[in-house]
Amino acid sequence: GMLSITDIGFSVFHPATRNTQPVICNAQRETLNPQLVILHERVIYPMTTSTPPDFVHLHVHTQYSLLDGAIRVDNLLQRASEFGMHSVATTDHGTMFGAVEFYEKATRAGIKPIIGIEIYVAPRTRFDKTPLDSKGLSHLILLAENQEGYRNLCKLASVAQLEGFYYKPRIDKQLLREHAKGLIGMTA
Repeated sequence: GMLSITDIGFSVFHPATRNTQPVICNAQRETLNPQLVILHERVIYPMTTSTPPDFVHLHVHTQYSLLDGAIRVDNLLQRASEFGMHSVATTDHGTMFGAVEFYEKATRAGIKPIIGIEIYVAPRTRFDKTPLDSKGLSHLILLAENQEGYRNLCKLASVAQLEGFYYKPRIDKQLLREHAKGLIGMTA
C-alpha cells in the first residue's frame, strides 16, 4: 500500500457538560487500493478555535449488534437531534439488519444517515475455518460513501454470513479489494 501523513481535524464531545473540545489528529493514511482508505490514529494535539467544528459519530453500535450495542434507533436519533448533530452513522457488528430502519427514521428526523458496518476480517481467507481462524480477527469500520458503496456493503455483509461464517461473519482481503469502491474504511 501507499503511505502518507495527513492532519485531520475533529472534535471530542462531552455529553455531560455539552462542551466540544476541538483537537487535531496527526494520522497515518494507508491506501489498500484507490477506493478504500484506512486511517490509523497516532497523536492527538489540542488546538484552539473560537467555534467548535461539527461532530459526527462514525462508530455506533445499535441494538442490532447483539451482546454489544444497547441503543435503539429511535433513541439514537433523538440524542443526535438534542445535540444538534446533522449526521450520525450506524456500524453494527457483522450485520446490516438495521440499515433500512435507520435510514428511513433518520431521513424523517432530518438527520443524514451514514450507513456502515463493523466487519470482521479473517486472518487468512474467509474459507479457512480451523481453530486458528477463530482467533486474530481484525475489525474494520466500513461506511457507504454513495449508492455503489451501499451495494458493496450489502454484498460484503451477505458473503460474510454465507461463505465466511466461522463463529462470526467474516470477509477476507481479496473480497474487500473486489468490493471496495464507494467505501470509506477506518480501524475499529
